[in-house]
Amino acid sequence: MGKEILVVKDVHIESSGREQAKKILQSEKIDVFFIEWAKPIEKDKIKECFKGIAPADALPSLIELATLAISRGIDVVSCDLTVEETLKQLDALKDGYAPYKEFSVFEPWGESVRDKNAAEKIAGYMKIKKECRGLVMFGADHFAAKEGRIYKPLDVLIKEKTGIDCCFK
Repeated sequence: MGKEILVVKDVHIESSGREQAKKILQSEKIDVFFIEWAKPIEKDKIKECFKGIAPADALPSLIELATLAISRGIDVVSCDLTVEETLKQLDALKDGYAPYKEFSVFEPWGESVRDKNAAEKIAGYMKIKKECRGLVMFGADHFAAKEGRIYKPLDVLIKEKTGIDCCFK
């Protein structure tokens, strides 16, 4: 089997990416589900782990997808940074723009700091497994090369850190 990383681009207010992730989780052999969420997922406290999720979040929700994954024995790994963690990393750049404000978290520079962190978490997990098939579900914008990014898009960072090409679904 080896190692493989499948990617679903999510648009947080549309269901198509979520439905695709659900199908993959239900029908394919997946070992780990990497999600764009900052709080660690505790198997016995799923709903509490997703407190603060946007009310307009698409269906199936992250709660439903995480619950499905866990019920199938799939690890669920949160790979995002909190707003505070993102701002701290941006300020640490010492690029003359600090202190950064909350809106920066969702701008290309903040997104790319979050992507670097996600790629590092994914790589760390994949490196400890001899064989592993992972599913990454992050917002579609994390895979786009945009002006203002500090780091490369998420799929490129994952490839650089793991040596594994991302397979978009």
